[in-house]
Amino acid sequence: MSARDGARVSQGLSRNLAMEFRRKIETGQWASGQRLPTTRELAATYQVSVNTIQGAFRVLEAHDLVDRRPRRGGFVKLPSSRREMSKATTVGFVGVFADPAHETDASEWTQRIVHGADQELLDAGYHPSLFSYSVNATGEVERLLAKIDPSAETLGGMVLFLSPAICGLTDELDKREIPWITINRIHEHASQNFVTQDAFTAARLIGRCLARMKVHRVAVLSDAMTPGKSSADKFFGLIQGCVERGMPSRSIDYLASGGFLEQDGYDQMEEYVKQFGPPGVVFASGDLLAIGAIRCLRERKLKVPSQVGVIGATGLRMGEYTHPSLTVMANPMERMGQEAARMLLQMSRENVSRLIGRYVPAPLIVRESFVIPQELIEEESAGLHYSAVRPSRD
Repeated sequence: MSARDGARVSQGLSRNLAMEFRRKIETGQWASGQRLPTTRELAATYQVSVNTIQGAFRVLEAHDLVDRRPRRGGFVKLPSSRREMSKATTVGFVGVFADPAHETDASEWTQRIVHGADQELLDAGYHPSLFSYSVNATGEVERLLAKIDPSAETLGGMVLFLSPAICGLTDELDKREIPWITINRIHEHASQNFVTQDAFTAARLIGRCLARMKVHRVAVLSDAMTPGKSSADKFFGLIQGCVERGMPSRSIDYLASGGFLEQDGYDQMEEYVKQFGPPGVVFASGDLLAIGAIRCLRERKLKVPSQVGVIGATGLRMGEYTHPSLTVMANPMERMGQEAARMLLQMSRENVSRLIGRYVPAPLIVRESFVIPQELIEEESAGLHYSAVRPSRD
């Protein structure tokens, strides 16, 4: 393992341990004001280096959760003072809930995440409230605030489905001391207040498998890499995985699509095949793009998967019923909703405005459109310390 790979592994372990330690604080196992175990004790318990434990504590310190004092050790910080939350009865969801242009993909995406959050919130005495916006309109932040402000006292927090149209909303919520969580990161360097799938690691797993299977060329069919999307993580994760297992990066082509619907996938695939011929595998950032690509390939008498394999990366239920059924890197939508709700409830209990972002493993579901041998998946998953892989139920 190179020094760079070793550093990445250590950083990943520190991040995972920071999340574990945060959960101990959240559940009261490490109470406010309590002295923490020493770094050496924790290193022995978790069988990692002292530097890895120190990295985890640096993350917790950066988010104002612990305080380390010379010669005295570390302590759990007392919650900071915030606005009175006793009147809060609702959690707001800000998303595209009524835009005909974003039906199918967006509607299932948002519905399943809201559904995942709903039970957590109900058990805690909150109910959901929906705030809809349009991705193509101007002045959406001001329009949303006009609806949010009258009910601000009853809002325990907000879950935001991001797009460029509402990227200024988080600053306004901070001014009003309304806690917020975003679905996916607000930008690539964000470290707080989000829940997202671990798309980078899942795509890296796929890339390693493709390289091991000697796929001669991969076409990455992607929608725009904008805030609120994980398309960039999917693309760069796939590249890293391929290169790690010996596939040259020149064997990976990037196809920028104008949208994320079936027709977008069809059009981009048609143009690509005309110019370059069929790839060995199409890896699409969304299932609808993948379905459009399959239609294009079939109309050109190219067999899927014997001539061209296709992999999607959303996990829509329709993927089980396409012909052939779609192999996917699936978004853990319900789990993401659960984690978003839990984060907001923790923020409410502890009166904090920032929490470390949470990455939820994204399962790889193998179906008919491209078959990756299960033993290869298990072997490469073990090398990545990645356990969220499950075979198809089909």
